[in-house]
Amino acid sequence: MGTIIESWVRHLRARRVSEASIRLWVYYVERFTHRCDVIRASAADIEAWLSSHRWANETARSARSALARFYSWAANVGIVTVDPMEGVRAVRESPAVARPCPEDVYRLAVAGADARTRLAIRLAGEAGVRRAEAAAVFPAHDLVRGIGGAELLVHGKGGRDRVCPVLDNFARELSVYAEGGWLFPGPLGHLTAGTVGKLVSAALPDGWSMHSLRHRFATVCYAASGDIRAVQQLLGHVSVATTQRYVAVDAARLRAVAASAA
Repeated sequence: MGTIIESWVRHLRARRVSEASIRLWVYYVERFTHRCDVIRASAADIEAWLSSHRWANETARSARSALARFYSWAANVGIVTVDPMEGVRAVRESPAVARPCPEDVYRLAVAGADARTRLAIRLAGEAGVRRAEAAAVFPAHDLVRGIGGAELLVHGKGGRDRVCPVLDNFARELSVYAEGGWLFPGPLGHLTAGTVGKLVSAALPDGWSMHSLRHRFATVCYAASGDIRAVQQLLGHVSVATTQRYVAVDAARLRAVAASAA
């Protein structure tokens, strides 16, 4: 089985799938191999495995997605004759719940963090970058001058790059701190996404993470513009439905809308 997974990993790398995604998908497929013979597994076997865990919906969806990707490849290369995932129903999507970091928490974190962590916090809160995207920032190459000011080239998931405008003074801070190299240098080039995420989480109160700063960015941008498509582009989402899950609607705005019916 190890040889088959290694072949799948080579296929994924040839398609330029991110290493973080590969690790996650392999993790679930290897867990499944402890329960079933993946070559002979049926749709019923897969559903039994998925239902045997007390996973949240999003975790179950992630596990199912990993198996679907593996079996699609396995069927295409002839490792299995029938893709058993064709008989496995999709996992229900959880209701959209945005959880943006509160403004007071954000401001205090920025004010109290060391220089390196402050830059990571601002990248998430003011440019909407993911932790892996922040880790891979190389200001000398990624900061460019657009028509209206500084722009950051963000290297997103699935090889999808995007451009996010940033304030000129923030761009200067990024450039000066990096000194011509990686913004977050590490032993093998730059820090891992997990390390950057931990740095930011340590600067925030319990219950808040770097991802909640991305939700903060989405919520503030939408409140200021009302343009969900612009927010989608800034976040690098393929689907606007995903973007809607990041945007929290202010309670006062909900009250004002409801009052219009009275």
